Parts: sequence; C-alpha cells; structure tokens
Amino acid sequence: MKTRKHLLTLLLVIAPLLAFSQSDEQNGPLNINKFWDNWFISAGGGIQTLIGDGYHRNLGHDFTNSDYYTPFVSVSVGKWLTPVFALRLQGMGYELYDRYHYGNHKVSYINAHGDVMVSLFNLFGRQDKDRRFDIIPFLGAGYAYTFKNDDITHRENPVEEPFHYGHANSFTLNGGILFRFGLSNAVDLNLEANAALLQKKFNHSEGEGDHYPYNGLAAVSLGLTYKFKKRGFDVCQPDQDEINRLNARINSLQSDLNACLARTCPPCPACPEPQPQVVQQAAPAAIGVVRFSIGSAVIKPEQQINVYNAADYLKNNPGVNLKVVGYADKKTGNANINMRLSEKRAKAVTKMLVDKYGISENRIETSWDGDTVQPYSVNEWNRVVIFVPRN
Repeated sequence: MKTRKHLLTLLLVIAPLLAFSQSDEQNGPLNINKFWDNWFISAGGGIQTLIGDGYHRNLGHDFTNSDYYTPFVSVSVGKWLTPVFALRLQGMGYELYDRYHYGNHKVSYINAHGDVMVSLFNLFGRQDKDRRFDIIPFLGAGYAYTFKNDDITHRENPVEEPFHYGHANSFTLNGGILFRFGLSNAVDLNLEANAALLQKKFNHSEGEGDHYPYNGLAAVSLGLTYKFKKRGFDVCQPDQDEINRLNARINSLQSDLNACLARTCPPCPACPEPQPQVVQQAAPAAIGVVRFSIGSAVIKPEQQINVYNAADYLKNNPGVNLKVVGYADKKTGNANINMRLSEKRAKAVTKMLVDKYGISENRIETSWDGDTVQPYSVNEWNRVVIFVPRN
C-alpha cells in the first residue's frame, strides 16, 4: 500500500509536465503540435543485473563476476509534446538470475513503465532541428511481472527436493539517462542507462536481511530510434506585410473616424421640422486593435503604437469614453482557456492605457468574449483586443 502511495505522489509531481506547451521561450510561439506529429519508436538490447541483499551475501561485491549479468531487450514508443518534454512507454525484459540464501534460479520477467523525458539541450539552449547529439534524462513508474520461474535447488544441500516459487509482481520506480546520437533526420542511435526500484516480493527476498527496503534492477542498452513524420517543431513566423497592411487600414479608419466626429452641422432655421422615425442603431465602429501572438497576452512592441493612438484619441476627445474588448481565436485552445486568455489581453491593454498614458479608469470599460465571438472571418485575426468608442 505504501508503494502505491509513493507512485501516486510521483504522478502528482510530474503531472504538470504533461501539459501540451506550445511555446518555445527563446525561439517564439510554435505551430500546433498535432496528435500524429513527433511520434517515435525504439528497440534495443543490452545487459542487466538484479541487485539486492541476496547478491551481497552470496556473490560479494565483485561486480566483475559474469554471474551478475544477463541479457535483455526493450521496445519503446513515445511522442515529443514540445521540444523539451516527451512521454514514452517502454517494455523491457527477458531473463534474470535470482540469488539468495536458498539457492540460484532463473526467472523470466517483463517491466512496462511510462516515462517523462527531458531534452537538456533544448531546455537550456535553443531549439535546433539539425542537432545530432542530446542528453535526455527520464523518470517514470511502472509494473514488473515474472511469468516463468525455474525450480530452485538448495545451495547447501543439492540433493534436497527442489522447490518452486510462483509468479511475482511489483510496482516499479524507473529512471535513467539516454544519450542520443543522430544518424539522420529519421534515425537515432541511443545509449541508455536504466534503473528500477522493485519491491522485495518481486524475487521473494522478504526477510533476507534488512539492509535495503527495495531491490534494484540496473541495465545498460544500445538501440535505434525511428522518428515518424512530421518531425520537429516549426516556429510561427508572423506575416509582417499583412500586419503592416492591417495597421495602415486601422490608422486610415481612425483618421476617417476622427474627421467624422469633428464635423458639426450649423443650425438651419429654414429646415422643416424633422419627422420622427425609427432608425436602427448601427454598432459603433472600432478605432483600433492590438494583435497578440498565439497563446499570449503580452503586448508586443510593434503593437504598442495602437495603444498609444487610442490614448491620444481619448486625450483629444475628452467627451468620448472607450470600450476595450478582448478575444481569442476559436481553432486553438478550448473555451475555458480562451475566455481566460481574452480577459488577460483586455486587462493588459487597459493597464497600459492607465499606467503608461494616464487615462482615467472611469473612461474605460473592459470586457472579454473568449472565442464565443469571432469578429473576423480569418481565424488568426481574432487574437486581438478591439477599441470601441462609447458615450
């Protein structure tokens, strides 16, 4: 029961790493990592040894003794969620020689475990698709099971009737480090050191000394990884020409609006009394927008001019107030995330108007609609905050 609690605690600790982060802080926002992108499969083999109280008593600490080691094979499948984090499911096993005070026997086993992997070079450096070497530590948890146990001959009395242990199982805590050598864009050579903590019931060694609460399994392997297409992550490249065109259009509309608001109509005594009529009120025209990167609520330097223009407009028109409305595009994230994101965007613009340009908060109405309203037909244009004049 304690081991299960430990494993649950481990999963709670590493759970935040499993989120689909779509941003590289140094390279910029990343394109969407679709479900079938960046999958890989690996296969390898190497040597392993089971370490426990029985080993120390029966074989000593002479790790050059070939009786310590047996071969094993491994197969893995996984997916890189971001340039830094990956998830992997690995199955490893074959045969182990188990040694304790009764005697020696051979067991066949399999250990299946899920791991969180971290690319150190991408974590502490820049993302590089052409990098041919990486160091990748991993940590995870799993389950080990023995499905074949040979009969055990008593070491001190070989003529005694052999006895047989049944199947055994154990929860495992796995960890290690992988050295990746890129042979091509699709194939890597891997050198992996893997270790696992096992409950003593895995090899029936309960009561065989109290030196260690667990037994250990250490392994070293060499293998190959094949990376399925699509491979790697592309950084979003903003269309600067489109941004410039939109800004020019916004500035033009703002100039037209200012000219319209400045016009006055002189009194006309000769005009007949106007007849009352029902007029449908049109939605107020926007005087400017601030565009944001995907998943971001940070006002980029090239967009700050639009906040400045809005503040300048309010200063020149003291009788006009402003409504600031935040939006998020519908094709990324989900409704809850987009609602919070649009709120952060709207509040960031309001804060700049108040703190940097001295506009009174009483003149600004701040609201947000998430992705429930899409003011533009082009999805990417909806990552915006829109300024709308109000009385």
